Amino acid sequence: MNYYFKKGLKKELIKWRESGIITDETAQKIASMYDLDDKSTISFVGYLFLGLSLLILVGANWQEIPRFGRFIIVLFLTGMTHFAAIYTRKNDEKLSDYLFFLGNICFATSIALISQMYHFGRYIGDGILLFCVAITPLVLTTKSAILCGQLLIGGTIWFVFERFGGAQCYSYALILGICAWILYWRDSAWLLFFTLVGAVIYVLGFINFYDLWQLLLANAIVVFGSILFAIYGLSMVLGGHLAQYAPSMRTFSLTLGWIFALFLYSFIYREGVAVVTFKASYHFYNILAALTPLFILAIVRSNYYFATSLAAFCLFCFIKIDNYLIMKILASFVVFAIGLRLIINGEINNGLSAFFLLALSIYFNLTFDYIGSSALFLVFGLLLIMINKRTKNLDKKGN
Repeated sequence: MNYYFKKGLKKELIKWRESGIITDETAQKIASMYDLDDKSTISFVGYLFLGLSLLILVGANWQEIPRFGRFIIVLFLTGMTHFAAIYTRKNDEKLSDYLFFLGNICFATSIALISQMYHFGRYIGDGILLFCVAITPLVLTTKSAILCGQLLIGGTIWFVFERFGGAQCYSYALILGICAWILYWRDSAWLLFFTLVGAVIYVLGFINFYDLWQLLLANAIVVFGSILFAIYGLSMVLGGHLAQYAPSMRTFSLTLGWIFALFLYSFIYREGVAVVTFKASYHFYNILAALTPLFILAIVRSNYYFATSLAAFCLFCFIKIDNYLIMKILASFVVFAIGLRLIINGEINNGLSAFFLLALSIYFNLTFDYIGSSALFLVFGLLLIMINKRTKNLDKKGN
């Protein structure tokens, strides 16, 4: 079920119940049907604190416990939590997932403590990889979003460690594939978000970091922009029950887009630097070939906003820009355009955040330029008023 639908339905249920449109019993049935109850989250936090208290208690007396006793304790905590999760699986699936989650934390702690006791090795990457391999069958069996998120977090940490060590780590793609498979079976907006973040980290992880400035001004723009366009374009082809993820994917790509553009605006300050050149592009021909089907799809679906943006992005990657002021103007325009699109899509707070942070960044660049600052805020204010009025008129026509 769509995250935004659930969020809106939860607010509406309160209003309907208070106004007498539905009874308390009906509201509870609707909340149960659409899984709107937050009590399970409270239970999860309670079990999490319980597990942490046990680990802290054992850790405080760790040195005083004989080595064999330590080994028994870590195995006992891991085994008991997993046994409890299996025992409760039939009656309460959520509680079982939470217990498995705690059991996996105990298992990760066991790996670290046993390695320390018996000096199996001090490289943390191997321990994280062992943890990920061990919990993968559990994730595939339970199809649990929270356990999959745990696997994704562990896998991402392992990937970062290995990439900084120079390893290739292509197997991280298997973890992302598992996350995509779980998303097919489970409705989880937060797992979708972290999976997309993991995909971005995976692609960016293979960029050569030999020149950070060149990476920032050339490769990162091409690669990062292509990833966001691909995510947005993929949302247009999702069908069936997967279509519920489309709004979240579009919001994700737009939000990261304006954040990245604002980052570029804030940190581009060198004059006489070629900001983007075709030579510096990261395998641009391959990227262009991958984005071409999305452009055709956007035309077929009459999504001219996406098609125009994608064409402008591809054209931008061929242009050499030597003036950092031009780059600042382009970056600020991108932030403004994305913020405007978010507001049109109903993401008011997200779009206003883009406008506000852009205005704040421009203001600091125009320090002591009171006329320029005043004109800037005047333009932003008038535009927001016009957008609000336009939105109200469209709502009236829709009604």
